[in-house]
Amino acid sequence: MSDPLTTAIPLPADFVEEFIAQANDTSLDEEPLDLKLDSDGLRLHLTNINPGHSPYLALNREGSTVRALICSGSDVDALTIVDLSNPREAATAALGAWDTTL
Repeated sequence: MSDPLTTAIPLPADFVEEFIAQANDTSLDEEPLDLKLDSDGLRLHLTNINPGHSPYLALNREGSTVRALICSGSDVDALTIVDLSNPREAATAALGAWDTTL
């Protein structure tokens, strides 16, 4: 797959808020996870324990299909189709994709 950001769409605020809330709720850490949205709104940087590895969540659209991508650089490590009309379910699906990479 080419660079996932070439077809990236901005991450909707309600989706980002729900993803962060669910990630923190399921985390075993007592401290909130260090999840940061890029200023362009295209990437949500994800917490990890591997030095030099910088995973992020991005969304892309092909036609009417929206995919949540868990990426590192230009590599897609996991993906899932999401329905952004339901931010809770979309965040749950994206969190599940991230979980497969941990």
